[in-house]
Amino acid sequence: MRLNENEFVSFSEYVEDLKDNDYLRFDTGFIKEMNNNHIVDIFRDIIEREKIKVTFGETERRKYMYKPKSLSDELYGTPDLYFIILKMNNLTHPGEMDLKNPIYVMEPNNVTELIGSIQETKALLNQ
Repeated sequence: MRLNENEFVSFSEYVEDLKDNDYLRFDTGFIKEMNNNHIVDIFRDIIEREKIKVTFGETERRKYMYKPKSLSDELYGTPDLYFIILKMNNLTHPGEMDLKNPIYVMEPNNVTELIGSIQETKALLNQ
């Protein structure tokens, strides 16, 4: 199975395929053999449903500019989810996050659904 932006598979099909193949590396979040696909890509439906566009005032911009980990910590209570912010905005490096324009973030109250889905997938793969 190959995933790309234009191809959709059911979650259960994806998990079954992962059981048969060693694609996903939870230590990096990337899918083996497809280094341009991140685990966040698998849960794009949740992220798209829960995303909101935010604009930063000058004080906030200075505080979070180039600091997705600080923004993640403020929004989600952990810096560990900074990669979601980067991926949602097609950024590959914190140095690209200048916050001059509005950016997308996940609705903070609903980020637990994404975390739960990732944990469920990891549990299924480790069976």
